[in-house]
Amino acid sequence: AGVALAAALALLLAPPAGAGEPTRARPGVSSASSLPAETVEAIRQAVTDEMSRLGIPGLSLAVAERGEVRHEAGFGFADVENEVPARPETAYRLASVSKPITAAAVLRLAEEGRLDLDAPVSRYCPDFPEKAWPVTARQLLSHQGGVRHYRPDEQPITRRFTSLAEGLALFRDDPLVHEPGTKVLYSTYGYTLLGCAAAGAAGRPFMALLQDAVFAPAGMSATRVD
Repeated sequence: AGVALAAALALLLAPPAGAGEPTRARPGVSSASSLPAETVEAIRQAVTDEMSRLGIPGLSLAVAERGEVRHEAGFGFADVENEVPARPETAYRLASVSKPITAAAVLRLAEEGRLDLDAPVSRYCPDFPEKAWPVTARQLLSHQGGVRHYRPDEQPITRRFTSLAEGLALFRDDPLVHEPGTKVLYSTYGYTLLGCAAAGAAGRPFMALLQDAVFAPAGMSATRVD
């Protein structure tokens, strides 16, 4: 899922570039700022110091006060190989920030009476097979659903999935790791299942649901699927 949240104060980090010398001294692109020059310089120094310390190749930052954006800037590179500078509007991969976005959509459906948080998610996502215990959306929201997380031996993949239901293939046939509601286990796959349930309850593709339930109301016009 991909990306920078439109928030009053957002510090958006690209993934560390790894070994070597990932960060250049040259900054990205800044836009106009209404902050005092000494404040802008202090921000620049603090950000570039941390980028160097942590090996961050690119970063975008915005400062807002009482609903007004006072300063925004890009630092480093959006594309290190081609030295494309980061800009205030550079899009970053959301990674696990996708989880609270998914949660917001699920709770909107619950408010509208279209999804029962305490019903088995298989009601809305029939591609998820029955397990030893039923799993509910409420349990998945709080990482208590018993759905496993990544295994230590699982390697990152670049396979494209055409739907959340298709993505269930990675874990759908695995047993639950504990009885739902009895333990907390952080689970990315649990949120994949939650997204499938949300799409089923809404009767529409997941990204179409997010667009109407989250992105449009929040003014997140640049957010898109990864």
